[in-house]
Amino acid sequence: MNENSPRTEPEARTEPDQVAPAERSRSGRRRPPADETPQEQARRKAQNRRDRQSRRNRREPLLRAGIAILGWLPLGLAARIGGLVGGLIYRFSPSVRERLLVQLNVAFGAEKSGAEIDEIARNSVRLMARGVASMPTLARMGPERFLERVEVENEHYMQEALAVGKGVIVVTFHYGLMDAGATWLSHHFNCVVLSTDAGDQGALRLLIELRKKLGGATLERGETRALVRTLRENRPVAMVADHDVQSLNGVFVPFFGRLAHTPLGPAALAQRLGLSIVPGVAEWTSPTTYRARFLGHLRPRTDLPKDEAAYELTYRYTKLGEDAIRARPDHWMWLHKRWETRPEDRPELPVWEPPPDA
Repeated sequence: MNENSPRTEPEARTEPDQVAPAERSRSGRRRPPADETPQEQARRKAQNRRDRQSRRNRREPLLRAGIAILGWLPLGLAARIGGLVGGLIYRFSPSVRERLLVQLNVAFGAEKSGAEIDEIARNSVRLMARGVASMPTLARMGPERFLERVEVENEHYMQEALAVGKGVIVVTFHYGLMDAGATWLSHHFNCVVLSTDAGDQGALRLLIELRKKLGGATLERGETRALVRTLRENRPVAMVADHDVQSLNGVFVPFFGRLAHTPLGPAALAQRLGLSIVPGVAEWTSPTTYRARFLGHLRPRTDLPKDEAAYELTYRYTKLGEDAIRARPDHWMWLHKRWETRPEDRPELPVWEPPPDA
């Protein structure tokens, strides 16, 4: 080539399966083409549903086999295996490690060292895996033997709330071994657990089956009449309310000093029906023992407009959950992208922050 000839830049090459960063959403999913027609959109969504179902069908036999094997192990051994597997996942999965560290740095970056954050992240995965590995054995043991391993703190909050006579919403968090608290509530207060869409109906169905073996009743999201009927029977309904679920309307409230999109359903229902809310967590006290701890008895404020009363109540139980997480940060599921939805993404949703002097 003549050195005086004009130079041309080499054409950018893109592998067939690669998608440029601009073509992906913040969650990492492929963005649909801007010129996609309604018919193409319908076909794409239908294909996505078929692909998800195919993956679930392939996974379910493996999940069932794993549950069957773990279920016959001694509880201590199952817990140790789970912890070891969690440690390996953290060590050898850069994507898991990166997601955990990003979330933890949002929460604790200004107050904890890098080594402390790394230790919290590692222990968080270990505890999650320990819980998954323990559940099949606990289900085989049955509720009576399981509950021998559960101690309870602040039960009086539940008794005070039920004394009102209108039912109770137990708000819990992805913290510790949630099913320890759910099983205790089911057997002591005839509680029903409201299940959420885990994104994998096969895994969710297996979890519900394990809960049934422990004597727990479950409602699925959308069973509104059954939910209201349960509450009117003065029974508790437990629901998780600490994730950024984009399909749900919520309210932005502070969580670790940053606004977080939080489900509004529990507080809105409590405000509409005059219910109490009792937040609670289930902690590990050893690899094979647990503590169900209730954090308070909350009522909607009557000095605020109805909508604002629901926002303020959401803030209060979120703050109690944050306090519990701060005390034992390795107990919370930091894999979740808690701050993914920003107020500018959903400008139609309300923002509620406490007054500066609160």
